[in-house]
Amino acid sequence: MGSDADGFLSSVRWSAVGTHRGHGIYGRPTGRRVHLWGITQHRIVGGRITEEWMMFNEFEVMQQIYRDDPFADDRHGES
Repeated sequence: MGSDADGFLSSVRWSAVGTHRGHGIYGRPTGRRVHLWGITQHRIVGGRITEEWMMFNEFEVMQQIYRDDPFADDRHGES
């Protein structure tokens, strides 16, 4: 949406899957699979992206990384 004079705004919904393997803002690597989803918005002026905003499900990502493993104490198949 927009015009040549004012620029255009676009929104992109996206998703990704990855493995928590590196040290960073989420702490030591856990090796857990993480599913992300988010939205990125752009302001486009003169055919170029001049501004970008991005938001993703960070709290859900942290829950996936730090969740308790319900099978961690059942290593021998005992109930």
